Amino acid sequence: MSITYHPQTDGQTKVAPTLHISYMGGESKVEEVDRTLIAKEEAMGIMKFHLQRAQDRMKSQADKGRKYRQFVVLKRVGKLGYELQLPTQIQIHNLFHVSQLKNFRGTMTNVGDLPTLNNEGIIEVEPITILERRLAKKDNAATVYVLVQ
Repeated sequence: MSITYHPQTDGQTKVAPTLHISYMGGESKVEEVDRTLIAKEEAMGIMKFHLQRAQDRMKSQADKGRKYRQFVVLKRVGKLGYELQLPTQIQIHNLFHVSQLKNFRGTMTNVGDLPTLNNEGIIEVEPITILERRLAKKDNAATVYVLVQ
């Protein structure tokens, strides 16, 4: 335990978040103070707007990479764990914390099979057909590039 007083670390004191009380123009008797506080409120409004816009942009970028799949819940493990029925080729543990799961709403549809993995855990992919070939120069050598479906 620290000898410096930190109310949030003593385990008993709850520290309430600070509230911002907006300044309404004309409350000060000194005109310079009034202008300064009004300018501060305008600057805080602009900063809140830009912060919210940046947070929304970050959330939308993060959501682009998320993919949701449907799996059957086999059983509940403890208070916060769930065991899922995963395809046999998936090489991960089938027990998940409730915070990693999302309730399913709607009708069940087959979203496709997961790719198969070899013994080293690498995805096994077989090309369907070669769509295009081109020859290019790379490091003073001829290199063939192939577009595969």
